[in-house]
Amino acid sequence: MREKFPDDALLTLLLAVGFLSMAMQKHIGSRHLAILQAVGFLGEYKRLRGDCQEVYYNIARACHQLLITHMAIHYYEKVLAMEPIGNNPEEKSVTNLHREAAFNLALLYRTNGNPAMARHILQKYVVI
Repeated sequence: MREKFPDDALLTLLLAVGFLSMAMQKHIGSRHLAILQAVGFLGEYKRLRGDCQEVYYNIARACHQLLITHMAIHYYEKVLAMEPIGNNPEEKSVTNLHREAAFNLALLYRTNGNPAMARHILQKYVVI
């Protein structure tokens, strides 16, 4: 399938998610190989989609799932630093991932013993 659609970003992301899912299973031959495959496909996905909130959010989620918290925090913060894509406010509100990234970032801060920072992030990006 990949040979037919080498420039399909969605297919590349789905392959990365599939390898991440395999890596999280108990009975897998080589967890490290599955993680390397996932990281490789995430890198290819980033190359295909470019720099945008969506890409950094998906990379952050993968790092979060793998418990690589320092990298997850870095990529969630990149999402928060970027403007959403769109030509008007309505389009931007649909593509904006600030709330999702902020919620997950707050979970990481709370889990790692920094409830004040978690509260700050939630108040800044999530509270209406």
